Amino acid sequence: MKTNNNQTWISDRDLLNDPLLVAEANAEVSPIALEEVLEDNRISELATNRRDFLKVLGFGISAATIASCEIPVKRAIPYVIAPDTIVPGIANYYASSIVNGGDYCSVLVKTREGRPIKNRREC
Repeated sequence: MKTNNNQTWISDRDLLNDPLLVAEANAEVSPIALEEVLEDNRISELATNRRDFLKVLGFGISAATIASCEIPVKRAIPYVIAPDTIVPGIANYYASSIVNGGDYCSVLVKTREGRPIKNRREC
């Protein structure tokens, strides 16, 4: 069998196997011993294990969930001068219409104290 020894050259200096280019290529990445990197004690102090990471992550997610689920307090302000048409506890009904594109639909709206409670479409 014939082996294929195709090589790819970046430049003509690479093709000529220039010794200066080989020296530059070898000097690009300086080998650092693993012991030299691990000699620094701060790395071992800062490293956390997976269990601690998951504890902190779970606490952060639960705190964000609790903060977002809190219902804001709504303060009800009574009427200073109550309108004659509104009686507390008794609903008022209003008829209206809705336009959706080219379609029209009649709507019956039930309100209590001026707030809509139920919308019933009659299309």
